[in-house]
Amino acid sequence: MKCRHTRNARNPLPEFWEELRIGNNVIVGVSNEEREANPDEEYFIAKIVEKARKLEEDGTYSAVLYRKNDWIVSVCWYNFAPTKQNRLGDRFYTKGLIQWIPLLS
Repeated sequence: MKCRHTRNARNPLPEFWEELRIGNNVIVGVSNEEREANPDEEYFIAKIVEKARKLEEDGTYSAVLYRKNDWIVSVCWYNFAPTKQNRLGDRFYTKGLIQWIPLLS
């Protein structure tokens, strides 16, 4: 993904990230790189575990090195359980991995 910075332009994303609340569910699109391993999924579901934060120094979170000023959030991923279904055809998910992920602009 290419990023473009415009001097003095207002960027509303940090305000949005700060509004993420513990317990909120978020939908994350499946990237092209992940599509082969997840052919039946169009999206992933995650629940916010810890509030989004802007890093004040470089650090490693969930085995990934992040830089000062990066925004990250801790989420719990939910895994689609294709064998579970009720009579209405609702989708069911099981609790998965908890990890820090970057918030990208």
